[in-house]
Amino acid sequence: MSDHGEDYQARWNARYAGTDWVWSPAPNALLVDTLKHLRPGTALDVGCGEGRHSLWLASKGWQVTGLDFASAGLDKARRRARERQLSIHWLAQDVADLASHQATYDLVIVMFLHTDPLQRERWMPQVLAAVKPGGTLLYIGHDPSNVVAGVGGPQDERLLPSVAEWLAHMTDFDICAARVVARALGAETGHVGTKNLGRDRRALDAYVHAVRRDAGPSIG
Repeated sequence: MSDHGEDYQARWNARYAGTDWVWSPAPNALLVDTLKHLRPGTALDVGCGEGRHSLWLASKGWQVTGLDFASAGLDKARRRARERQLSIHWLAQDVADLASHQATYDLVIVMFLHTDPLQRERWMPQVLAAVKPGGTLLYIGHDPSNVVAGVGGPQDERLLPSVAEWLAHMTDFDICAARVVARALGAETGHVGTKNLGRDRRALDAYVHAVRRDAGPSIG
């Protein structure tokens, strides 16, 4: 995010600089279950990182734009897409600069994008506005309760938007599901933290699945 400055962006570029996956290469299981029956259209993967969800969507026939400010992550995503012969538009851009994308996408996903509240005030409305009327918004990310009771993710609750915070911004959406879910980490990589590191280690995620209301035909 731009307000974190170049140092923050440089840290993410350094983290993505290697050839191995930082995160699990497989898509999030809840995302797959939520979207598997949705008819493909245009999709925006906000904060796409190494592109694992963009790759999955493209493999299912979606016309995908993967957006991230970390060029090293996007470079890795491009290589993976070429290896799989998938066509994806990769966009190196701050998520807070989506004004030109209003009502553009049939699907917008936001996966584990954790920023401070001031940043969220900038990007969250723009992300929601990028969804077409009748389109779908899916958010999955560490819930604030994960800091105490879960595994991995930022250890500052202020960086973790809650289900309630999302719903407060979604006045023109119909809510399909909104809850905190427990996610078994299994063999997933990239997680940090020292809590619950046994075989049953779990993360607590905020999960919001919603559809933007269709404005309907104009009158007059």
